[in-house]
Amino acid sequence: MPRAIQLAERERKLILAWHKKNIPHREIAKRINRSKTVVTNFLKDPLNYGSRKPTGRRKTVDGRSKRLIIRTASNKSIPCSNIISDLGLKMSRWTINRVIKRSNILKKMKKKRSPALTTVHKDLRLTWAKDHMTWNNE
Repeated sequence: MPRAIQLAERERKLILAWHKKNIPHREIAKRINRSKTVVTNFLKDPLNYGSRKPTGRRKTVDGRSKRLIIRTASNKSIPCSNIISDLGLKMSRWTINRVIKRSNILKKMKKKRSPALTTVHKDLRLTWAKDHMTWNNE
């Protein structure tokens, strides 16, 4: 079952006031329309209520690093290992690659193929360039 919203400051004061008047936890819970468990847990340690630290593994890449990686990858066409050395990050190239793939901004696309220049094309280009030169050799 998901966690409910934490007790508001007003609710906390009411619970403490009713507790001093020796009203049972179940009755306090009915009055503020909350569960008996939340009232009991609050009264166990009212000063530290709601100060539990988040659990789980820490993220390897924070938001700022993600933005830096994506910006660097979009501006230059360099491998992940060079991104690590350029930005001074302490993570594997696979992590960098994962960040880039999950960004949905950068997509790997095949380069458009173009036919190779023949000698005829090269000669035509050279003559066109010579015909359209605007500077003189003075």
